[in-house]
Amino acid sequence: MDRTDLPHHYFVAFSAGGRRGNTEFFLDQPIRNLADINKIQDALCRSVPGAVITGWQRFETT
Repeated sequence: MDRTDLPHHYFVAFSAGGRRGNTEFFLDQPIRNLADINKIQDALCRSVPGAVITGWQRFETT
């Protein structure tokens, strides 16, 4: 399955060490609670050490 086939597409804003950035996440289920955000933050920190999520928005396609 290609990541773009996953039905829930989010833009995630973050900060790390005085820098700010954003990225995309494709999930198989919607964000439901803080535990889901923690999983995303763990994944983000693997490529951006020290990253802290500052916001997220679901991308809706029509």
